[in-house]
Amino acid sequence: MKTLFKIIAGIIIFFLLTLITQVGGIIWLMCLPLFFYINSRYPTYKRWLKPAVFLIVYCFFTFVIIPPIAGIWGRKPLPFFGKDGLKPLNRMTCLLNRHYVRLELETLVLDATEKMRQKYPGSVVAYMDANHPFYNGYPLIPHISHSDGKKLDIAFFWKNAKDEPLHRKARTFIGYGGSENPNKGEYNTTKDCEAKGYWQYGLMNKIIPKANPKKVIFDLERNRDFMRILATHPRTGKILIEPHLEDRLGLRGYNKVRFHGCHAVRHDDHLHLQL
Repeated sequence: MKTLFKIIAGIIIFFLLTLITQVGGIIWLMCLPLFFYINSRYPTYKRWLKPAVFLIVYCFFTFVIIPPIAGIWGRKPLPFFGKDGLKPLNRMTCLLNRHYVRLELETLVLDATEKMRQKYPGSVVAYMDANHPFYNGYPLIPHISHSDGKKLDIAFFWKNAKDEPLHRKARTFIGYGGSENPNKGEYNTTKDCEAKGYWQYGLMNKIIPKANPKKVIFDLERNRDFMRILATHPRTGKILIEPHLEDRLGLRGYNKVRFHGCHAVRHDDHLHLQL
């Protein structure tokens, strides 16, 4: 019974790591001989030694081995520490191998970032989920797209109550779920979609702890300028945000800015950019 339990636990670990990171399950299998060695040689320390060994091997593959191999699929990791003002909102995005894009998308985002830094020196464009490193069609849970290297979620620009810009900050630690709600008189897409039966539409905002909106304020000026830079860039194919923000930011008439539909989730905590 104990052996059966270990086998079942191993299968679950493999599938969870594969589902979340795409490559974690394979790396875990590669570590099994090391785990067996630790069990026999260092049984007293195995509870902390095996996770430590897996983490070291996983990080080695994530930062050294996988990036050049991903190039075979035409994908490249976005910068971990930051490059010319482009940084991850949360570095766990990179550790989970969710920061891979096609080279054309990287060029687009770096171009837009540079233009923002020219107008707002020191500005940081904080990216969120992109794609996994390998294979078109492999799902990036929980997204319904993000499977071909052509999509990237980007955090909005926020400021504090003193009108000072916040860098690599959002209303939640992952960016998702900390929305900029409609003002009075603006169209409430969430209310409309949920009334139509799309229960998942505002779910993230209900389950993820968030900062006080009075302390993390939507930066209207910087978001408007950034959106217009993206909307007029020749490489941009589509930008998805909530209709009330499209109106507030004065983006009506930009045909690349669109509503994503009730089948997705709210896009007033981030913008979705794709080739």
